[in-house]
Amino acid sequence: MRELHMVLILIILLASSCVTAQEKKVDEALEEKAFEAYETIQLNKPNGTDPVNLGALVVWNKDKSSLALVMRVLIADDWHIYASQKGTSAFIMTELKVELPNGIQQIGEWIKPDAHYFSEDLDVYEGELLYIGYFKVTSRKVGKGKVGLYYQTCDLNQCFPPKTKMVDLDIKL
Repeated sequence: MRELHMVLILIILLASSCVTAQEKKVDEALEEKAFEAYETIQLNKPNGTDPVNLGALVVWNKDKSSLALVMRVLIADDWHIYASQKGTSAFIMTELKVELPNGIQQIGEWIKPDAHYFSEDLDVYEGELLYIGYFKVTSRKVGKGKVGLYYQTCDLNQCFPPKTKMVDLDIKL
């Protein structure tokens, strides 16, 4: 399992290194700390009554001028959440939810997991997922935040109603 994590981290780091220096707004040390922090998020194993579990934490750069929000998601075996659709579908697509105090501005797009083919019209997320968002800190106020997902989880026999799970974040300078 650890080898899979390291391969995932290497792939994402290689992909992010393809960005030119002028386009890059996140320092490499923060990126490295964010990927290392992912491994430290401890989660209970999800099950058939609660198939999705998530946790998150805040990672700061050295001078606290920017931060990363790192979210780890575990989906129980044989369960999935919906990533994308072509056309219309009765299933609910997963949405990233972020609530942050004033003075924190997003830098670029979130790093999101790769989806898996499910059918001609649907892609899903399964297993273990990683989300990372980078932010610039423009105010020195202490605040609270939240990060999480709005999703519908299904297995091959049933779907649960849509649900939102959020993790409280303490954003202290």
